[in-house]
Amino acid sequence: YEVRVELCRDYDVCAIVGQHAMAGTVDGNMNHTQSSRAVEYFKLNDIPIGEIAQTALFFGALGIPMIYLTGDHAACREAKELIPGITVAEVKKGLSRSCAISLSKEESRGIIQENAKVALASHKANPVEPLKWSGPFTLEKRFFTSDLADGACGPGWERVDPQTIRRTAEDILEIIYS
Repeated sequence: YEVRVELCRDYDVCAIVGQHAMAGTVDGNMNHTQSSRAVEYFKLNDIPIGEIAQTALFFGALGIPMIYLTGDHAACREAKELIPGITVAEVKKGLSRSCAISLSKEESRGIIQENAKVALASHKANPVEPLKWSGPFTLEKRFFTSDLADGACGPGWERVDPQTIRRTAEDILEIIYS
């Protein structure tokens, strides 16, 4: 945790290339949160979150804004709803979790490169604010099976039910990737 924080402090902005929407997103191709085989959902302060929110909140706590994200339509929508001013590059449209209409790799590469330039120029002209939520924070994780919750329920975690665990902390950095 401390090493990750110190390494990340050297950066000015955060960008994610090739992101999927959070678990349970009906039009999110390959939607998942951390593990599509283990995790039903994550909730932070009773709000469903996925990897986009995890990353944006982690970097936001360090004062680093997420300014750019590429992925399918659902992931781009999730990012725009979460982070005002973020630039996105949509390279496919999910029809379901296992079906999508995708651009060619050449077309995708071009869109991703061009929109990266747009994201940097846009951020320079009108800076995106780091994503920060007020604490305290309660992270709830629900797994598909009770044995997965068993394995994740270490020190500091509370068992909510056979498949769900939760932990509370004042500092988002202590909890967001725990």
